[in-house]
Amino acid sequence: MTGTPLQTEAHGARPSPDTGTMTPSSQEILLFTRYPQPGKVKTRLVPQLGETEAVRIHSLLTRRTVQVARRASRHNNTDLIVCHTGGTSEEMRNWLGSDIQIVRQRGRDLGQRMATAFQDAWSRGTRSAILIGSDCAGLDAPLLEQALELIRHNDLVLGPAADGGYYLIGLRAGMDRNQETALFSHISW
Repeated sequence: MTGTPLQTEAHGARPSPDTGTMTPSSQEILLFTRYPQPGKVKTRLVPQLGETEAVRIHSLLTRRTVQVARRASRHNNTDLIVCHTGGTSEEMRNWLGSDIQIVRQRGRDLGQRMATAFQDAWSRGTRSAILIGSDCAGLDAPLLEQALELIRHNDLVLGPAADGGYYLIGLRAGMDRNQETALFSHISW
């Protein structure tokens, strides 16, 4: 992923998702992750490494991604919101820090959960958002900052991955809802 260029396509205060307090930014970094539980994270690694090591790797990657996202969000006055499955908000804060906004992912599959995360961002008044996973070791703050700048002026920003997927997707509010929905539909996740 390192060195893979981002791709683009041209086309106020709001409540925090977890606390209801007002936050000032018009952009969000949405970080998708799972609470580290044996048998629930990095399951493809379990046959070779075991559940304990898979949880350890997941936890290290997630903590690193949170640190990178924190740096980028602070530098750009952007909210960082951790969207999780598994665990409670309290468990997530104990694991990743009490300064993080936490929301539970909602939806039947990954595509629906991502689409819902963006729709929730728009309902909070966010103008643009980038969504990342928690296990991309090559992701760094300058790349996130570049994506945040690009999404201010483009409807879509993609960080393409070598496997044909993407490591980052950014959207701007106001994109045609049918186009936005199509980005996350009819994909075998």
